[in-house]
Amino acid sequence: MFNVEVVAGFSLLAFGRKLFWMVVGGMGFIAGIELAEYFFGDADTITHFIIGVIIGLIGAFLAVVLENIAILVTGFFAGAYFVIGFFDLVSSDSGGNSWVFLLVGGIIGAILMALSFEWGLIILSSMVGSLLIALEFTLPNNLSIPLFFVLFVIGIMFQRFVMVKENK
Repeated sequence: MFNVEVVAGFSLLAFGRKLFWMVVGGMGFIAGIELAEYFFGDADTITHFIIGVIIGLIGAFLAVVLENIAILVTGFFAGAYFVIGFFDLVSSDSGGNSWVFLLVGGIIGAILMALSFEWGLIILSSMVGSLLIALEFTLPNNLSIPLFFVLFVIGIMFQRFVMVKENK
């Protein structure tokens, strides 16, 4: 069965650093699907998918035109998405302060991208890609958490390997 989140997750894990526009588009796509499910929950999956694609394409376009702003915004959204998604993964309750965690995660993500664009992109795309995949599988005994960490490390190692190979 075709699962959009898993495909997007593996794409971010493998190509996050190489294709910045794809990360921006991917984050826009994820945000678009989340917004579509929130605002149009009764609509079918195709409608959610189309809204996600439209927002993703807008994000990718803005990444090309307004690269510096897109870098910070992408870092913010990736950090915020990771924090909220990780709460879902570990089944934790944020104690009603989820907006605070979202804001802190977003600020950390934006700072990470501002300090080191290339490494920030590798880390954030690996985190979000791993999270997308881990959230799609219901594994016994909280094995989704180790799955997340294994995929996260593999994503960083693979993207670093590609980066080193390109710089030779």
